[in-house]
Parts: sequence; C-alpha cells; structure tokens
Amino acid sequence: MKFAPLFSIALAFLYPSIAYAQDAVAIQMPEQRDVLGVADEEADLLLAQLRSAQERLTAGEFENFVLMAGSIASYEQANIPPREIFLGVDFGSVWRIECISDQPATRQSFRLSYAPDGPGARYWDIRVTLRSDSEIDSVFLQYRVPPPF
Repeated sequence: MKFAPLFSIALAFLYPSIAYAQDAVAIQMPEQRDVLGVADEEADLLLAQLRSAQERLTAGEFENFVLMAGSIASYEQANIPPREIFLGVDFGSVWRIECISDQPATRQSFRLSYAPDGPGARYWDIRVTLRSDSEIDSVFLQYRVPPPF
C-alpha cells in the first residue's frame, strides 16, 4: 500500500489528461452556440433536419441514412444501440457546429459537439454528412473525453 501514492504520481506524469480532468469541470458552457465555417441559418437548418429525423424514427418511419455510434469499450455508452443514442441527443443543446468539408456539389460534412453532462465532462462528437440533395447521408456519434485544456 505504500506504493499507491508513487503510482498515482507516476500515472499523472504518464497520462496528464487524467490529472487535468477534474479541473475541466469548472469550464462554463458558452452562452451562444459556437458556429464555425457555416452560417447561423444553415446551422439551424441542420439541427432542425436532425430533430426531424429523430421524430420520424420515433414515429416508426423509414430513414435512409447510415447511423453509427461508438465509445471506449469500458464506458457504459458502448452498450447502448446507436439508434437509442441518436434519439437521446438533444440537438437544441448542441454547443458547437463546424463545417469540416464544404463541397456542396458532392457532400457536406459537419462536426457537432454535445455535452449532456455539461462542459468539461465526456461529450458526444457527432459527424453528420449530407448528400448533394442536402439529405442526411450518415450520422456518426463518438463518445469522447474532453481535452485537458
């Protein structure tokens, strides 16, 4: 048992993100959504489109897009089916939307961030790809640990 403090110190040097994880909780959620590379109106349309897809899936309607979700294997979220995760996302609380590929002739890709437990906690990194007709092609949700800064 006398090696436990030494182990903790060694672990903090090897994995600094673990040491800073507790400090990250003090981060405040921005008052306005962070939008990068996309107009506010377009971001609102994307969120409305995703909420509409949630409603149609809940109603039992057929949706023609790929839906995937992932998490670190030991997190509880790894046991939840992708559809259940997608339906549980509150797209009104997404705090960041970024256009990561602006090619309207083919596909557009967006990256959204949703932290259900608040800032500084684990969050959903959501990648949405739209087809050339602006319909949803794919949604990939990945549960992540926040950066230590």
